[in-house]
Amino acid sequence: MALASNWWLTHYDKDESTGEQQLVRSLDLQVSSQINELVQWIRDQFNECLEKAEFIKLRLEEANASINKEEEITGVSNLTETATATTVSRDANSDSVHVVAEKLIFDRALEISRNAAVNELVKEDLKGCELAYSTAIWMLEALLDEESPDVDKLDNEDRAMVEKFVVSIGNRLSVLKKKLELS
Repeated sequence: MALASNWWLTHYDKDESTGEQQLVRSLDLQVSSQINELVQWIRDQFNECLEKAEFIKLRLEEANASINKEEEITGVSNLTETATATTVSRDANSDSVHVVAEKLIFDRALEISRNAAVNELVKEDLKGCELAYSTAIWMLEALLDEESPDVDKLDNEDRAMVEKFVVSIGNRLSVLKKKLELS
């Protein structure tokens, strides 16, 4: 985006009397179209990220609504605000699982990984598979990050399972990279 901004400032000047932007130098049409393509690509990437964030927000709101509804039905509301925001917890009286952000991130990482595996199997968009595997690993590793020693986001069993998936997806990524090098 900075490249496009610098280019714009270099090649256009504001007319003080009319306030309109005017071309200062003659441009090579190819350069102009490349800048336009770059701006369009950045805009597409931003919109894609925004859509994903909105999707996650909706999923989180749905999960919170179902948690609240379940608590109203069972009459149990023993979660603190921090537990609701950062952990997957089990209610002692019922075996219902409370879904929160970490669960959504975990599920999405596995979904991305599965889709990449299917595409890899049919030899479709192998570069995209590489990116998908890497993204899934980053998402899972984010779950393992400790923000502070006082707060455990995951219990030991969940931590071990996430680490297992990181290793497994990492192995798939290594195999895929070898395939890409040979092609």
